[in-house]
Amino acid sequence: MEIKSLKELLESNETKYPLEGYIHFKGIPIEIENKKGSIRSGKDKNGKEWSIKMNADYGRIPMTEDSTNEMMDIYVGDNKDSDKVFVVKQLIPETKEFDELKWLLGFNSKEEAIKLYKSQYNKLGFFGGIKEYSFDKFKSIVFDNIIKNISNY
Repeated sequence: MEIKSLKELLESNETKYPLEGYIHFKGIPIEIENKKGSIRSGKDKNGKEWSIKMNADYGRIPMTEDSTNEMMDIYVGDNKDSDKVFVVKQLIPETKEFDELKWLLGFNSKEEAIKLYKSQYNKLGFFGGIKEYSFDKFKSIVFDNIIKNISNY
């Protein structure tokens, strides 16, 4: 088996979604799937097409894994100096069961983060609550996750 460098691992796109770029937020690498202003579209579970204008950059942190065995999903706001991190518990609207977590960086307040999150969905029922973390706590969650995944590689 060929051992990849960390740079190669971080730059490998092993998902079905094309990337529009890469950024760093206070040292955290983020793969951008949808840039602010772009149109995100797809089909729901019933085959109905949907589309929404992105009001923030949206992507994921490579080499991480959340409770759904996918990379950590991230919305990046405009305040690159913010030390506040928010995590939204996303629900499946039809059943109100837990779906996944969405992390929000670069926001000034909980209210601003909630407003952005809700603006990214054209139907109600996804929002299941929000929690605030310090950036230092978030950074330790991310890097602990990356180290765990590299050791399992």
